Amino acid sequence: MFSLFEILEDELQTKITIVDVGAASLGDEPDPYDSLRQPGRFHIIGFEPVKEQCELLELMFPEDHSFFPYFIGDGSKRTFHLCENPLTSSLYEPNSELLSKFENLMLNVTDKFEVETKCLDDIEEILDIDF
Repeated sequence: MFSLFEILEDELQTKITIVDVGAASLGDEPDPYDSLRQPGRFHIIGFEPVKEQCELLELMFPEDHSFFPYFIGDGSKRTFHLCENPLTSSLYEPNSELLSKFENLMLNVTDKFEVETKCLDDIEEILDIDF
């Protein structure tokens, strides 16, 4: 595997800012940005609306990361579908008919509630995005 920094080494004098929408922890899986983990070279801005997951991420990655409990969307009110597995929660209701065609892929919704979404362009904490 190659590093983005190897390709852009001469051009990069500042941090790369990466936005991750739905930044929930993958558990024992490595952070998707491990290959970028060079001190001072990147900043991850993560949006994770499941409060417990957002708080966990803040504890796991205190440096070079910022996490916000925002629902990213078009700025309107939407219904959030909280699933048994938080990684599969979404503003979109799971398509049970389609999912039933696959083994072990049912996404059981445990709760639904109305949320206010935010547009990325309207979030003051974001000044510039590279990826």
